[in-house]
Amino acid sequence: MFSEEEDPMSNKSLRVLVVEDQAIAAKAATMLLTALGAEVELAKSGEEALEMVKEDRYHVIFMDIGLPGIDGLETARQISYSYSVPIYALTGHAGLSDEDKEYSSITRVYSKPLSREMAEDALFYATRELPDNKLKTSLATIDIELGTHLMGKSKSRAIDMFTLLYEELPNEKHRMVEAFTKKDFEALYEIVEVIRDTVSNAGVPCLQRAANRAYSAMSHHKELHPCRELIWQMIGEMDMFVREYPRFFGK
Repeated sequence: MFSEEEDPMSNKSLRVLVVEDQAIAAKAATMLLTALGAEVELAKSGEEALEMVKEDRYHVIFMDIGLPGIDGLETARQISYSYSVPIYALTGHAGLSDEDKEYSSITRVYSKPLSREMAEDALFYATRELPDNKLKTSLATIDIELGTHLMGKSKSRAIDMFTLLYEELPNEKHRMVEAFTKKDFEALYEIVEVIRDTVSNAGVPCLQRAANRAYSAMSHHKELHPCRELIWQMIGEMDMFVREYPRFFGK
């Protein structure tokens, strides 16, 4: 392991590898990610990507699935076997099966073309692993200024709301996991709705977005299976808030 002084990436922006054989798609993704502050390199094939990860270290990889030669799934599998790096699949077709995701260790699947919202999501989660990164995103786990604004410009009431969430979210997470395990869609939907409504008045933009997405997906699909990933993302944001709260307000 590198020390902080020795680590060549400790004070740099996120390094991103885009693996895409179509020139227009590759250029568009590169321009978007660069605009968001990332340092981007491009591989045009799975074979080239495998060589590049041997020579350099990346925080995030965006992987086209339909590559010529070694396809994106196999490339992702080989990279994940040797390196710990989130890999986001880019596909113009239907989403990957659970078996394909498990085989390739794909972190998440995005539909092509890569949108700004998708890119921000991927980069945002990656920045959490960096102690001193220069990449800034528009969302935060706890935003005291936003919370104060939402609570009528009262900072004390904003802090009360943060404290309420800190005390109640572990219980709500337990209820969500229990309902998920029992495949009780109605109970889970009700919990998600309550949390969504509650956090809409709090300065927790990451959790707000995750809750909105989970609720919207559940409202649309009316069944659990298509919403599983968004539900677990929401639970992950709940966990992140509970971990971050003491850093802002003490235990």
